[in-house]
Amino acid sequence: MKFVQTAKSVIRERLSKIEKMNCFVYGEGKGMKEYIRMTVTLCALGIFVAAGSLIMKNGIIQSAAIFAVWETIGITAPYHLLKTKERKKKISIELELPDFMDRTALLIGAGMQLREAVMTAADNPGETFAREVRGCFTQSDRIGNVEESEFVTLEKLAAKCEIPSVNTFVSIINQNMKKGSDTMCDMLRIQAEILRTERKNKIKRIGEEAATYMLFPSILIFIAIMVMMIAPAVIMLG
Repeated sequence: MKFVQTAKSVIRERLSKIEKMNCFVYGEGKGMKEYIRMTVTLCALGIFVAAGSLIMKNGIIQSAAIFAVWETIGITAPYHLLKTKERKKKISIELELPDFMDRTALLIGAGMQLREAVMTAADNPGETFAREVRGCFTQSDRIGNVEESEFVTLEKLAAKCEIPSVNTFVSIINQNMKKGSDTMCDMLRIQAEILRTERKNKIKRIGEEAATYMLFPSILIFIAIMVMMIAPAVIMLG
């Protein structure tokens, strides 16, 4: 009984995480149907392949192994694909954030109200973070006074992104909301410079990782060539 409860808890937690990832990657109420469709399709394909294996009289053990492999792929592949898209989106946001903070500081310094400045800075459909900002402000119910509404909206944005640099951006705005625009602008510019330095290091690190990943195809090709060269000799000796 305890095992069943633990399993249910783990499954609920996993589904909640997947739903949250889908919401971040595709938007509110999107992506989950596609995720479920892909999982069901791959798992169903595994059943058909295993059934075909049985019809071809390959044996129960071999067919069960084929079924297990396909079911594992059906369960894990959509999750890893979603995880990859989430990672790419978070990297895009981290790379775009310094420029967004600079634009926001410039507009606030020019005399714009906070919400107007943030929305104007986000008036760039080509940027991932700009789309996230506009989406959050559009969806939020603007109830109560402006400051309270903006505070809630920005907190939702930070909770959705789950990125430390976005949390810092939101904290700077919320903490300095009543201290005046000059303090907020200075803090945003300072943080933008810090993030810009981190961005250079991140780009360098991504380049190094890409160079490492380039080695894998070469290794696979090398292994394939070795198999093609050795296999005939092994068959002749056999």
